[in-house]
Amino acid sequence: MSYINNTPFSSKLIFLDSRNATKHDNEYTFNFSTDIECPHYAKMVVSIREINIPNIFPNVISNINDSIEITGTLTGITTYTFPQAYYSVKTFKSTFDALSISLGKDIICTYDTETLKLTFTSATEDFTITNNTTMKLIGFNTSITSTSGSLTVPYTMNFSSEPYIFLKSSLVLRNINNLGETSNTFMRVPIGSVPYGFNLYHEPQQPIEYLSHDQFLRQIKFQLKSNQGLIVNLDNHSFQVVIQISYIYPEKVKLYENPFELNGSHKHPLDMSEQEREMILKKKEDNKLNNEN
Repeated sequence: MSYINNTPFSSKLIFLDSRNATKHDNEYTFNFSTDIECPHYAKMVVSIREINIPNIFPNVISNINDSIEITGTLTGITTYTFPQAYYSVKTFKSTFDALSISLGKDIICTYDTETLKLTFTSATEDFTITNNTTMKLIGFNTSITSTSGSLTVPYTMNFSSEPYIFLKSSLVLRNINNLGETSNTFMRVPIGSVPYGFNLYHEPQQPIEYLSHDQFLRQIKFQLKSNQGLIVNLDNHSFQVVIQISYIYPEKVKLYENPFELNGSHKHPLDMSEQEREMILKKKEDNKLNNEN
């Protein structure tokens, strides 16, 4: 939602750099040297104008795409655990084959550059890929068993990194995710729009604005979370955010298009009593209805 600035107060831009924040448990706290105060009778509108963040989010991290469990007809259950990293299909294959050797197994991985599908092969036994966290990465969504020691996954592989990073805020936004759960997501950042290892500069074409009921801001906190809701760690890298603070008058204060215009009462709207403002609003509404009729 967007709001039209109907006050004489100019907007403020706040330039935030995570290197200047206090970091605790991957939460970034930005403390302002002076409070950002909201003028009397006005409301603050907060929006993000731009964000600069590096795409260094691996496609294999703890509990995401990091393990494959294989049950062999002769050797039983074996778990292949992958170190956190950004994997291409080539590095995934070489890592899997090395893990297989180190675990005393003969299963190897190959891939087809035309079908974009992986095949797992054993010369000694049939096997079933059962519980694993790499299903979307390597191309299947349920357990599957080999035939004559060969198993080709049913779907194409996808080794792309996180498509989005979610910027969470300490501001009470009450946004709702696709599960209907309340979420203080301030912005969804399309991190997959730049290659892994590159820096993303994102400026929303239509910034989403949030109406705040706070009368002042003395700090703001941010967290970065993955598409799966896990905390994202930038290690020693930093991100930058530009926030805009604007001000609007609610309808009961904005009696006219120009809130500083003197009215029939010869009073400034902010100097009127609640009853006087209500009378003018009612008169304005009556005039609107008469014009429509």
